[in-house]
Amino acid sequence: MILHMVKMEILGLKRHLHDVVTTLQELGSVHIEEKTDEIHLPRFLKPVELDEEKKKERASFEKFESLLQELLPLLVTKDAEPSLGHDRFDEKRYEELDSLKQEINALVSSRNKRQEELVLAKKYEAALKAYLPLLEKFKQRDDTLTSLIRFDKGGLKALKGKLVRLTKDDFFLEIEKGEDALYGALAYSREREDAIKEELWQEGVDEVVLPSEFQGKDPKESLQELARRKETLPKTIQDLVQKITQLQKKEAPGCLRMNVSIQERLGRYRILTAFSESDYTFYLTAWVPEDEKRKVVEKLKNKFQESVVLQELVHEKWEHEEIPVKLKNPKWLKPFEVLVSIFPPPTYGTIDATPFVAFFFPLFFGLILGDIGYGIVLFLLTLFLRIKFRKNETVRQVSKIGFVCVATTIAFGFVFGEFFGTLGHGWLKPIWADRLLITTQLLILSILLGVVHVLLGLFLGMVVAFKERNGRHLLEKIGFLIFFFGILFVVHSAMLPRGGGLPFLGGLSAFTAAVTGGFVILVSFVLLFAAAGLQGAIESISIVSNILSYARLMAIGVASAAMAKVANDLGAVAGGVVGFLIAFTLHTINMALGIFAPTVQALRLNYVEFFTKFYRPGGREYTPFKKIS
Repeated sequence: MILHMVKMEILGLKRHLHDVVTTLQELGSVHIEEKTDEIHLPRFLKPVELDEEKKKERASFEKFESLLQELLPLLVTKDAEPSLGHDRFDEKRYEELDSLKQEINALVSSRNKRQEELVLAKKYEAALKAYLPLLEKFKQRDDTLTSLIRFDKGGLKALKGKLVRLTKDDFFLEIEKGEDALYGALAYSREREDAIKEELWQEGVDEVVLPSEFQGKDPKESLQELARRKETLPKTIQDLVQKITQLQKKEAPGCLRMNVSIQERLGRYRILTAFSESDYTFYLTAWVPEDEKRKVVEKLKNKFQESVVLQELVHEKWEHEEIPVKLKNPKWLKPFEVLVSIFPPPTYGTIDATPFVAFFFPLFFGLILGDIGYGIVLFLLTLFLRIKFRKNETVRQVSKIGFVCVATTIAFGFVFGEFFGTLGHGWLKPIWADRLLITTQLLILSILLGVVHVLLGLFLGMVVAFKERNGRHLLEKIGFLIFFFGILFVVHSAMLPRGGGLPFLGGLSAFTAAVTGGFVILVSFVLLFAAAGLQGAIESISIVSNILSYARLMAIGVASAAMAKVANDLGAVAGGVVGFLIAFTLHTINMALGIFAPTVQALRLNYVEFFTKFYRPGGREYTPFKKIS
């Protein structure tokens, strides 16, 4: 539900301003806008200005904040948490942190450099081992250049042909075969350097260039040096990593604590832009949830007595878009707020969709998947994710939704008698029937669920329109509703000749039902045209398509059951280990689809077919001024 919000004005003596700000932050339930609208302030009030002492204090905190923004990425690991204690914010402490930043920067830079050297050592050692036998076969003259190259085995003939053309056969090429490529030492006249290197590039031939420190050195000595580096660098890197880790464990908790403290202190300075002041008083307007109002009033009254006065503003009118929105649902509904939070908060004064999503999403999911075996697998997967990411609040909430979907999946598994498809046949008796045999009844059930869901959305849309005193929207929802009932009369008239008909329409003849339906539809068109013009009348057809969309509940569920049956049948035909592997593979694929498809389709039916009837996004999120810790 959307909590009722109260707009409060707070007036107090100016000397208590900073203490009041600290108290509001500790309360953590007051929504404050961080910018004063100077145009609407009374003449005797002006935005709060800091005195020189407070300006220096703020500048000092901002200086620490800037340093910590550079330091924390180097120190903090994913498991690091702020420690308890108090911090100093003097110049000596700043110098200590700056020295720490330089120390860890040097360690990280050294580690990165050594890691790069190790990669290069491994790379060039392998290259030199391949090229050394080639280089020993000839000595480079002053008028020639030598290139070390690597190319595909199939490119040797083409490369030789182009070298003959470019150098008039004045080159020397020695080849060594490797496992996956050819290695070569190519000697050629200096005069032809540019043309040959251009040709090598066009042919995709890699030219291996040793680091500058090894160029001109004896290849054997270079190879020995690279081998030595490859042997010693891992220990050097390990020592550097150990020093960095020790620093992180020692310093990260304290730096995180200091960062939290600084952010809270700077938060108090930034929120001052919402306050106004005169020579002796300060003034603030803020929003408070109605159930938090008493706590706020009592806290400020007990602490500041008559020096601070709170009063509820009851004679002003505000647009609903201006009022912050706070949702409050029972604990068992809270996780489903994650699914609604994909959209902006609902406009204040409208309807929170959470309770409806909490009912229909698991219902649709379970109806589609509907298998005891798959439900057990889903339970184990959900349990694993909850344990693995237990510190992630979003995953925790999603896992709770997963457990509800497990319950509906297993429940429908008993309804249809499915345990990994047909594996339960013989010992598991369905409460209803095998859904592969009742596709028509399932289609009717799916359509009826669509009728209920869409009608509920239209009814909620009427409630929202009535709350907002929006006659046009109310008339539009009534028009859609009347159109729907007109369609029911037409359906009844079409079913009667086949011996059917809708029971609740009694003994109406086909002709009477058709005429009544046509008249009702005409009335709905008139209402829709009056409310939304021609577009509204045309969009009435969308009601029918919305309801027909729910046929996917039957279609996807039956497809999943059919694939499970195919997996079992093929496994039984193949038999033995092969049959088990076939069945296991197909069930795994079906299970993956059985998690993805019901999730997407259940969300789609809620978001597209249901929300569009009543949900009004665009509310301002309730963000109370509070402590980070």
